[in-house]
Amino acid sequence: MNLKTTGPIRSFWAILKMVKPGLIAALLIFLPIVSEAQFTYTINNGAITITGYTGSGGAVTIPSTINGYPVTSIGEEAFYQCTWLTSVTIPNSVTSIGGGAFFGCYSLTSVTIGTNVTSIGIEAFYYCSSLSSVTIPNSVTSIGNGAFGYCNLTSVTIPNSVTNIEDYAFYQCTRLTNVTIPNSVTNIGNDMFDCCYSLTSVTIPNSVTSIGNEAFYYCSSLTSITIPNSVTRIGEEGFGMCLSLTNVMIGTNVTLIGVEQFCDCPSLRGVYFQGNTPAADSTAFMGDANVIIFYLSGTPGWGSTFDGFPTAIWSKPYATVALGNLSQMFNGTARNVTATTMPSGLTVNLTYNGSTSAPTNAGSYTVIGTINDLNYQGSTTNGLVVGLPPQSFTAINANSHQLSLQLTGTPNYPYTLQSTTNLTSPINWQPVITNSADINGNWSITVSNLSRTPSGFYRAVGQ
Repeated sequence: MNLKTTGPIRSFWAILKMVKPGLIAALLIFLPIVSEAQFTYTINNGAITITGYTGSGGAVTIPSTINGYPVTSIGEEAFYQCTWLTSVTIPNSVTSIGGGAFFGCYSLTSVTIGTNVTSIGIEAFYYCSSLSSVTIPNSVTSIGNGAFGYCNLTSVTIPNSVTNIEDYAFYQCTRLTNVTIPNSVTNIGNDMFDCCYSLTSVTIPNSVTSIGNEAFYYCSSLTSITIPNSVTRIGEEGFGMCLSLTNVMIGTNVTLIGVEQFCDCPSLRGVYFQGNTPAADSTAFMGDANVIIFYLSGTPGWGSTFDGFPTAIWSKPYATVALGNLSQMFNGTARNVTATTMPSGLTVNLTYNGSTSAPTNAGSYTVIGTINDLNYQGSTTNGLVVGLPPQSFTAINANSHQLSLQLTGTPNYPYTLQSTTNLTSPINWQPVITNSADINGNWSITVSNLSRTPSGFYRAVGQ
C-alpha cells in the first residue's frame, strides 16, 4: 500500500513520533483506510473498478489490491478533470483504462501504464496538455477514439501488439515529431494525426490497407510520404494542408485520388505513381501549382497530363537485394530474415508466403524482398527454412574405422555434425560437416578414418 506523505499524513507521522510505542500498532491499523479512501470503486465478480478519486493530487499510485480484491480496471471518467494530478502509476493488475479516465488532467506530466493493460479507452488521456511522453506496453491491442488527443507528446512508439487505433487517437498533438506504426495495424483512422504540426516523419507499414479522412491533415512539417502497395484507399483530405510536403510515392493498389486528397500543399513538386493510372477527383490537387506527376515506364493509361498537371516518365535504375539469415532454428518467436541492398541503406519490404509478418512456426517459406525507394527499384525471391532440433539421432554403424549416423529433423534444413574429444566443461565442440536433411527430414552422414582419433564424442545441431 502506498501512502501519501503530504498534508494530514505528514502531520500524522509527526504525532506518531510523540506517542508511546505500545500505541503504534493500534494506530497503524487505520492507515490503509486513509490510503484507500482516496478512491471510490465498485466490486464485480471479485474484481475492483476504480470509479473516482478524491485525493489531493500530485503523484498518485493506484493500488493493485483494495481490501484483498484485485484492481483490474480504471473506470470511465474516474479521474475526470483532476487538474491537480501530476503523475500516475497504473499497476500491472489493471487490464483496461476506461473512456475519459484521465480526461482534462492538464497538469499530468507522466503516466506509467501497467504491463497487462489491453485497451486504452475513448479519450482516456484527452486534453492532458502537459503529458509529454508515454510508453504503451506490449499488452495493449486497442487505442480508442481520441485517446491522446491534445496531449503534449513529442514522440510515440506503438507496439506490435496494437491492432486497432481509432479515429482522432493523436489529434492536435502539436509537438509530436515522429511516430512508429507497427505492422500489426491495418487501418489509419480518420483525423488520427490531424493538426500534428511538428510531425516530420512517419512510416506507414505494409500491413495498412486504408488511410482515413484527414488522417494527416495540417501536418505542416511533413516533407515526404511513402504510401505502400498494401494501401487501397486514401480518404478525403488525407494529406491536405501539408504545407512542407515536397514529394509523395504512391503504391500500386491505390485506384482513386479522391476529394482534396493533397489539396493546399504548396511545396508539393513530385507525385510518383508505381502502378496504373488511377481515377482522380478534380479537387485532388487543388491549390497545388507546381506538381509534376511521375509514372513508371510500361504502366498503362498515362497521358501527357493527369488531373490537369503535366506527367513525366519516372526512370528508376535497378538496385540489388540480398536476403540473409535464411536458415534459422525454431524458438517460438518471429524468424525475420535480413536484407541488404546495393546501393546500401535502401528500404526493403519483405513478405513471407505473402504475409508481411515473419513466421514463428517451423517450416519452409518463400520470402520476397522488394525495394521501396523513390529513386531505385528491384526485388529478389529466396527461401527461409525454420528448423526444429533433431527429433532423433542414432548411430547405425560404428567401428574402429567409421561411424554412420542418422537423424530425423526438418525437411531441407541444414544440420551440422560436431565432435569433441573431452566432455569436461568447457566443452570445445568442433564442426565436422554440414548437410541438409532431405525433403522428408531424413539426414545421414558417415565419418571415416576413426582409427586416427583416440576417442570421440559427436552431436548434431541445427544451424
